[in-house]
This record gives sequence, C-alpha cells and structure tokens, in this order.
Amino acid sequence: MLIRSAKLNTLTKHDQQVLTKQHHLAVDVDLRTLAEMKSAPDVKMSGVTYVADSVVSDKESQSNDKIFDKNGEQAMIDYYNYFVNSAQGRAAYKKLFHELLTVPKGKAVLWHCSAGEDRAGFGTALVLTALGVDRDTIYKDFLLSNKYRKQTNDAALAALKKKGASKTELISNYYGLIVEKQYLDEAYKAANKHYGSMNGFLHKGLGLTSSDINKLRAKYLEK
Repeated sequence: MLIRSAKLNTLTKHDQQVLTKQHHLAVDVDLRTLAEMKSAPDVKMSGVTYVADSVVSDKESQSNDKIFDKNGEQAMIDYYNYFVNSAQGRAAYKKLFHELLTVPKGKAVLWHCSAGEDRAGFGTALVLTALGVDRDTIYKDFLLSNKYRKQTNDAALAALKKKGASKTELISNYYGLIVEKQYLDEAYKAANKHYGSMNGFLHKGLGLTSSDINKLRAKYLEK
C-alpha cells in the first residue's frame, strides 16, 4: 500500500498491470522538479490520480547544481537540509501525507523522485517515523538504495569515465548517485534544531495532528 519508486517514464504495460491490479495503486505522487516532470513525464495509468508535488523548485535545483559541480558531498548535505528548512519542501511532504490520509481504504499510494532515493527516500523516512518505526530501521531502509541501485550507479560512473570526466566530476557524481548516513543525519539535525525532533517536524512543520498519526497507523499497520 506504500510504494517508493524511481521515475515512472519507462513503465511497460506489464508494470502498469502489476501496480494497478496487484498493488491496487490509486495515487502517483511525483516529487520531482517541474523541469524533470516535463523532460521525462510519468506514464499515465488508468484509474490512477497523478499528483505533481515538487519538493525542490527548478531555481533551487539549479543553485544546488552549482555547489554540486564543486563539491558533490556538500551539495547533497545541503539538499537534505532544504527538505526540512524550505517552505516548498514542507509543503510537498505535507501534500504527500494528505494523499496517504485521504486515499480510499485498501488502495495504494506511490511516491517517487528521479532515482527514488533522496526526495522519495526522505519522504519514506517521514512516513516510517509517522508509523512509529524505530530510527535504526529507518536508516537501514534509507541506505538500501545503495544495494538496489548499485548496478545502475556503477554503469553511470563508468559512462562518465568513458566520456573523460575529471576525478573531481567523478567524485561529485558518486556522492550524488549514492546515499550516505550523513545525508539523513542532516535532515534529523535540522528537524531537531527547529522542531525538537522528527516527530516534532511532522506535527509543527507539516501540520499533522495526533488524530492524523492514529489514522495513518490504523490504515497502514498490520495488527
């Protein structure tokens, strides 16, 4: 019922059947920038509501790219800080929770970004926090992107190397392709600083009520 994904622009008919018939998908929440949505639009699925929900603005994305060119590691840390500290990030994750709360019972919600690891990964950390999952498990889930995306990431780095990318470019891209504990640490640090905790961020930053949290747990946890 809770599905995290990379971009959906290459879905096959079979993929669509799996999502709609097997998982009863009802809502597709796209967390990418407007430019990303335009360049690689999601395949529209019958009976599935598409929700454009940019966590990062095109302007902020371009600004982050400039930092990324010099220091990929720092750019990624800044990115996670932005998820918590920007009005746009908070509005986007608030909208994700709205979809989770209002989707009909027994129907699934999918949220995704480009690779499914950063914007969608942090969104997943928030959802798991709301559901009462412990922090160690949240981190383990977050870091699984490195395992499941290893082949794709290795191929991307090999292609850059073949094109003659400099060592600095390769290192920067490496930090952009993987996820690190320190990325999520930064988001927790920002949440603790401004909201007291990640749960505080859910309540004060995203406006979730105790009733909302109870509703989410009743809806998505097995007894």
